[in-house]
Amino acid sequence: MAQSNDFTQSELMSTESGEPSFSVAKVDSPILRISPADLDTLVGTLEVRHVILEECTLKGDRRFEPGNDGMTRLYYGMWGTGSLTTSNGLSIAISQHTLVVVPPISSEHSQFRMVRENRAMLAGSARVLCGHFHAAFGDVVDMFGGLSTPIVERFSDGDELPAKLSHALVELQGKQPGSVAMTSLLMKQTLVLLLRRSLTSPHPWVERFAILRDHRISKAFAEMTAKPGARHTVDSLARTACLSRSTFMARFFELVGRAPMSVLRDLRMRQAAQQLRVTGVSIGQIGQAAGYANNSGFIRAFRKAYGMDPREYRCQALLRSGIAPYPAFQTEDPSESRTC
Repeated sequence: MAQSNDFTQSELMSTESGEPSFSVAKVDSPILRISPADLDTLVGTLEVRHVILEECTLKGDRRFEPGNDGMTRLYYGMWGTGSLTTSNGLSIAISQHTLVVVPPISSEHSQFRMVRENRAMLAGSARVLCGHFHAAFGDVVDMFGGLSTPIVERFSDGDELPAKLSHALVELQGKQPGSVAMTSLLMKQTLVLLLRRSLTSPHPWVERFAILRDHRISKAFAEMTAKPGARHTVDSLARTACLSRSTFMARFFELVGRAPMSVLRDLRMRQAAQQLRVTGVSIGQIGQAAGYANNSGFIRAFRKAYGMDPREYRCQALLRSGIAPYPAFQTEDPSESRTC
């Protein structure tokens, strides 16, 4: 069976044996996932356009990717090992059969000042299939537009997805009549295979598709996931959904199975844990970005979610990662050094 890996887990923090560094807290699991029937409906409306693919060969060097142009970017490891550092500082390990899908990153997803130019960077010794495309449901709702972080999944030789991508690359390179249409169809098939993963993947990206079946709740949920640290209330979220407070609460609970503020707490902790793993931002800043006015409240909430203090969590991540991610953000508080 194909392995599934997310950049928030073993792709960033694996030991030499390949085992995950530490168990994932319940808060990191998907809050909801799509049903097979709803997935069928979504697939029927999916349109894929503007597909560009090429082979990128790295020989111990670096390659800077184009800046954000509103397109979804795709990377698939064909052989070797390398890494992708996204424009907002996340470091993702890419090995053979690793698929990385980077959504268009809007400025509102950047919560800290960037210290590097707004471009992604590939590095390592590997051959990676690189490309971009636009995918939308009903040609209106961007398939990946509601995501603030990349999708990372691991496939294997026996999976269909590698063959679909290779066929799409051959079509583009051959420039035969109908190659644009054929490439779009092959990329759609690739994305359908990824959508099928959302039925079983343990990673939070699957929520994007589950929430689409109620567009009003989707708007509120998207606001929560994009800006978990904002001053959300039930009333403000109900206004975002254009619903009364009671109707919003009822529909949210029916869809998600939990109250909005309970979900929001998990989203805030998930964001904080991710930033502790892959950035050098101070714990105080991370707590503020998660909506906490003081460190003590943030530390209590984080300890309840993960069973340890933020500093201990960061140290475990760094000590067990083997290679620490690139510190895209600088720590301002010397007492919160990345050195454990």
